[in-house]
Amino acid sequence: MKNIYYSFNDLKIVGVTQRGIYATSDYLFVNNDDDSSTDIEHFYLLFSKPQWNKLQKEWISAKQDYCERYGHFCGWGGIRSNAYICGNGTKTIWTGENPESVTVDVYKVKDIMVEMEHG
Repeated sequence: MKNIYYSFNDLKIVGVTQRGIYATSDYLFVNNDDDSSTDIEHFYLLFSKPQWNKLQKEWISAKQDYCERYGHFCGWGGIRSNAYICGNGTKTIWTGENPESVTVDVYKVKDIMVEMEHG
């Protein structure tokens, strides 16, 4: 099990299957066993549908709390989760004008913790 951190605002749903919702983001930080972290550029996150709904609800609630607390639009942050690699998938990336298929890890999200800061 790995502790991962990713951006809520950059989450993009790329597919929905019976297994759940597949999403990607602009970045994924994976905390390593030696307290270092690795920045993963290409990946998929796999959420169950109830997890996805919970994530939306918790993010909106945290965002509203910050906006009301400070009296203006604010609040930024990310999501921390425990996850494990449950397989791999293929992602098409663009290098210049040419598409390239790369194999990426799929991280099965086990839990969600919203981390919000004023800003």
